[in-house]
Amino acid sequence: MNKKDIRKIIASVISCAMILTTPGYIYGQGLGETVYQAQTYLSQNAFYEEQIAINKSQAVQHIYTVDTTINDSVMPYVFVGDVARKSSLSYMKGLLAEEGYTVIAGINGDFFDTSTSVPLGMSMHEGKMKNSGLNNSNALGFNADGTAFVAPVLFNYTFTVNEETVYTFDHINKPKGISNSLHFYNRQYAETTQTITNSIEVVFEALDSSEPVINDSIHGVVIGINDNTKNTAIGDNHIVLSAGINTPGAETLSNLIIGDHVSFTVTDETGMWQEATEAIGAYEIIAQNGVVSTTNTALNPRTALGIKKDGGIMLYTVDGRRPGYSLGMNLTDIATYMVERGCETVINMDGGGSTTMLARMPGEEDAKLMNLPSDGKERSVSNALFLVSKNQGSGITNNLHLYPLTTFMMPGAQVQFTTKATDEMYTPAPLPDHIVYEVENGMGHINSDGLFTAGETTGKGQIIAESGGFLASASINITQDISIYPDKTNIIIDPGKTVDINVTALSGYVPVTSSDNLFTWSLDAHLGNIDQNGVFVATNKSSVSGNISIAYNGITKTIPVQVGLSEISYTDIQDHWAQNNIELLTEKGIVKGMGNNQFLPDAQITRAQFLTMISNTIVGLDTNTAEAANFTDVQETDWYAPYVNWAYEHKIISGNPDGTFSPDAPITREEMAIILNNFTTSTGMTFSDIIDSVSFIDENLVSPWALNGVIMVANTGIMNGRPEGNFDPQGFATRAEASKVVFNVISFGEK
Repeated sequence: MNKKDIRKIIASVISCAMILTTPGYIYGQGLGETVYQAQTYLSQNAFYEEQIAINKSQAVQHIYTVDTTINDSVMPYVFVGDVARKSSLSYMKGLLAEEGYTVIAGINGDFFDTSTSVPLGMSMHEGKMKNSGLNNSNALGFNADGTAFVAPVLFNYTFTVNEETVYTFDHINKPKGISNSLHFYNRQYAETTQTITNSIEVVFEALDSSEPVINDSIHGVVIGINDNTKNTAIGDNHIVLSAGINTPGAETLSNLIIGDHVSFTVTDETGMWQEATEAIGAYEIIAQNGVVSTTNTALNPRTALGIKKDGGIMLYTVDGRRPGYSLGMNLTDIATYMVERGCETVINMDGGGSTTMLARMPGEEDAKLMNLPSDGKERSVSNALFLVSKNQGSGITNNLHLYPLTTFMMPGAQVQFTTKATDEMYTPAPLPDHIVYEVENGMGHINSDGLFTAGETTGKGQIIAESGGFLASASINITQDISIYPDKTNIIIDPGKTVDINVTALSGYVPVTSSDNLFTWSLDAHLGNIDQNGVFVATNKSSVSGNISIAYNGITKTIPVQVGLSEISYTDIQDHWAQNNIELLTEKGIVKGMGNNQFLPDAQITRAQFLTMISNTIVGLDTNTAEAANFTDVQETDWYAPYVNWAYEHKIISGNPDGTFSPDAPITREEMAIILNNFTTSTGMTFSDIIDSVSFIDENLVSPWALNGVIMVANTGIMNGRPEGNFDPQGFATRAEASKVVFNVISFGEK
């Protein structure tokens, strides 16, 4: 094929490719304005989409969806494993691979009991019940033909002894605790019953299967009766019935003897579960019959599932608790958006730190983690819903795919594009030997190895790869409209030492490929030297301060620099645990003393003082331009009035219900946390490291309005709890504690 022919094909391909990979700037109900999207097929009828959106409150959301129709090539698989055990989705994926399944996509599943790891709802795989849910709770089911539905779990559980006497039991593979219920256990639950109170536990040898089937019976014979015991071992082919001593269930079990033949039956009273092969708990329905049925407005990481009008399903996840990257969504907006996308029913699955999505991109061997969990890593969960396939492709090349799908980049920046080939099942296939690349509209240059260098022309375009008559496209967006985020917001350095400053560029909240040498670097001459790549070599002199500047397209970012120790100190902070923090913040003009050369580190700090302190971390901030907040207790002549007005204008504070701000009141630790959280969100601050999820022994004492803020500042390490393991939310913060958290903001954050 010659270049003329390629260009003719490109012209027609671009119009189609735009549907799949062009960044959109569209508004969706519940979602907001989409500023980035990348899309691709994962299989013949499973479609993946990644979006970055800005909601009506200017909060950023990073979203991942998979749309599919269940058929022979894409099947649902509810993974439970041992019911009383948690695993990561990546671990589950490996076990599915051992069964011969290819995982196309997957999401975390049901809410679960954190103390026992057992799902709250009913689970089923291949028609066999793994555990029961509470009666009248809902579950998502799939029939053998792929039809998805939601129905209440309303089952009767009975066992018949020697074909004569019928008894009832209450639960299948659920933790018994101290309840009076009669429980059924098999090896699917755990290696033991994990009962914690003395019980009578009867052991059966299964004669056909140990796993119940709805509207059918399984059979066993009594081989052991353990009286006044607990935590009985469960063999691979065993069933155990357990009831606490002196309960009605214990009286029932006392009628059994060794050798009794028993049949166990689960009967569906709704008539909706007869054909179901897979099921997973549906704890909360947030849209029914295309109508939103929730009013939840709390922002969190979320996992949801929608059943569409056309019979398809949508897997939906959104990251959260990461200021500057993604704050999450509320359930009302998720339900609204998914209904707009064609979902009749929307289910809120487990979210928060559990939110996880895996997907196998075309040409890859297996599925990978797509989202960024709020813990910084995958959390182990009780169960998951996977989309899988057992169909093997032909291995004959049928498609080309060009990665990355969508790229924002600065003029002059470089991106390495990679071409992959797949067969008709989107599994890897041989890549043709010779690939020809074309760039739309002369927007840059791409070499024969796929290395693209952006030109000076800004705008949107396409890159096309052609080989063997197959074509693939990727979207590029070249922009100068960026914000600059150096990885150092301040530098404290010893004389003569070197530090390499790296810059991240964002267009809004969308990452932009850049290079440090595309920025203009300068510094106060007495600080030392800095090269065009941002490598700073400090002067050999000590007690020197100044600024490094990074400029691009009329925007300048300033980094305060301190070389050597500061000579500023106070008479009352010598040997204080916060001495270094206080001295460095004083050097930068962020904090001031309280007169008589004293800082009063252990005195309570007021709401106005803390607000002023955190505002001073923004270099060059002019608070005098803000409109008056009109709090009744803040006068225009008060020294803190400009800071209060600025913070109110930027949604960092909201004041009290009675229209006051209480500027001179001591600030509580939870009030400090919510201001910190709002400040990082408003200023677009991101954090390079999110530590493992933090919990406190008094978390139940945190006011509901402050809980998200406390979780965020704790998980980012900005604010710590007390040594005793509590957060002390209503305790008053000291000036030293405030200095510490403000120092953490300028040290950890990347504004």
